[in-house]
Amino acid sequence: MDADLNIAAVASLIGDPTRARMLTALMDGRARTAKELAYGAAITPQTASSHLAKLLEARLLAMERQSRHRYFRLAAPSVGQAVEALMAVMRKMLLVAYRLLRTEETYDPRKVGVAPVPHPPSSGQLAAIAPPAV
Repeated sequence: MDADLNIAAVASLIGDPTRARMLTALMDGRARTAKELAYGAAITPQTASSHLAKLLEARLLAMERQSRHRYFRLAAPSVGQAVEALMAVMRKMLLVAYRLLRTEETYDPRKVGVAPVPHPPSSGQLAAIAPPAV
């Protein structure tokens, strides 16, 4: 498998609940310190450091130093778009599950369509309406 097409590796990095919280916190375009990201993800700074190292290594995040502080931001708009796309898929799956529970229908994959997106959303648009992490 070509290393550039290793979707599973990227998806597993983004799919981790803690890293997903950190990535969504950065989707507004602002850079944040590791401490801010740790607080937002409800983890210790040491744990945040480990997660941030993985995201940096995968080039999903970029880091900038300002004196003694390190600021993290999304490495590219495509990272935010990927997170938003996964959030949209998750919402669609939740809606289908909710409808099945309410109507007691059986699952039919032909009924599950993906709504066309009129324009690519900017980073943060979908994050603003995302359900809270459980």
